[in-house]
Amino acid sequence: MRGLGSGWALTDIAVTDGWLINTKLLNGCFELTDRYFEAVYPAASRPYVLLAQCGISVGELNVYLEVTAPTGIRRALKTAGIGAGQTIAGAISGNTHGSAINFGSTPDFVVGLQLVTGSGRSLWIERASHPVLNDEFVSRLGAERIRDDDVFNAALVSFGAFGIIAALALETDPLYQLRFAPVGTIAHDALKQKLQHLDPNAPPGLYHYEFVFDPYSQHGPAMEAIATRVG
Repeated sequence: MRGLGSGWALTDIAVTDGWLINTKLLNGCFELTDRYFEAVYPAASRPYVLLAQCGISVGELNVYLEVTAPTGIRRALKTAGIGAGQTIAGAISGNTHGSAINFGSTPDFVVGLQLVTGSGRSLWIERASHPVLNDEFVSRLGAERIRDDDVFNAALVSFGAFGIIAALALETDPLYQLRFAPVGTIAHDALKQKLQHLDPNAPPGLYHYEFVFDPYSQHGPAMEAIATRVG
């Protein structure tokens, strides 16, 4: 039994001789009040944590964070890729894309996940080193708690092998924009040197760096895109 997600994979990874579960109607978002947080979790960070169901797409999640959230607080994912059609659980459990120089990729903003296993257990998994939601939340969810860094990291990018991810707790940021400079070209030798000595603080505010090149040719230049974070 596997989750179908958005079916964006270019391979047959979602094909199975068992059951495929369409999770796309599990696309809700839920705000969390102070009563559900561990006392050690910073109060100033709590308005930026939300619970997202597994089937919500990255695009739907962006609309909720920026426009429709009932709190009125405009937020943004800490990082994302150019596409927005993947389900959030699929994008994270497959680590599909999205990275920032000083942050990481999409799984790095997840602080808790609900995993439903093949034996029928509902588990709420967090890092022991970063406790976020308390026992009352886990009880209301009808789940069992596991708080272990290794188990969390294994379940986070698991390609669906551990069970069905039903929901995720996400840490977001206040709304910001990325300001892209015009796309330029760079020689392969210069790109190699740059990647070996890339200064994540130059230019000031550097948040995103990417390059594109033809893997079958070392003669033409590569293209590079640089973005700084505003807000």
